[in-house]
Amino acid sequence: MSLEKILKDILKTKPVIPEAYNTFLDNIKHAEGGHIHYNVGEEDITTGYGIYKVGHESAIVFEYITMLANSLNIDTNSKHWNKEEIDRVNEILDPEVERYLTYLFYGKYLSGAYLYLFRPDMVMVMVNLYTNSPKGAWMSVQEALRDLQEDGILKLNLSELSTVDGQYGSKTNNALNMFNNIKTETEYEKTLLDLIFRKSVLLAMKSYYTDLVSAKPSKFLKFAKGWDNRIENLEHE
Repeated sequence: MSLEKILKDILKTKPVIPEAYNTFLDNIKHAEGGHIHYNVGEEDITTGYGIYKVGHESAIVFEYITMLANSLNIDTNSKHWNKEEIDRVNEILDPEVERYLTYLFYGKYLSGAYLYLFRPDMVMVMVNLYTNSPKGAWMSVQEALRDLQEDGILKLNLSELSTVDGQYGSKTNNALNMFNNIKTETEYEKTLLDLIFRKSVLLAMKSYYTDLVSAKPSKFLKFAKGWDNRIENLEHE
């Protein structure tokens, strides 16, 4: 679909972004500052929602940014924009348009994470784990669901749960939906349930990283500290 048609649709229909993606976009916008910028040591611009142009030049949000720059008679490549030029483009960005075009990018990039299946407190956890290792993320979710079943929280037979294979399928989908629909008597109980699931997923992902390092230290040991920091940061968010 062309940028022109997308812009017309945005103005005409005000398309709705799914709740899970709004949660993600709010978080990533806060982390990235919400404005086009250069990151130290990088070759090109990054959007206010964290999309780095190098490697993603075809993302339609960059076509939109280029269109705006051209309207300001900025005809140089964004690699060479100075601060004044970046500020001028930022000033005329339409927040609704930028957000929706960003959603189109991340909706495709994170399609395999099925964010709509997760409650708000788990969305950023899944994004973080999935972008690092899709297989590891889904293995961790599957392991956590099996823990909930073993503890009697998830009322399923073990045969109704997926094996821990890192492949999203109908059994994992059904178990997540069942978890999301567990009735609690108080908001405290719901919060506690969410916390148990979150911690189970993170513990399983930590074990996944440990197994990788143990199996192939020559390949993965150099990543161990970064992985530990990733899990620790998510545990304290």
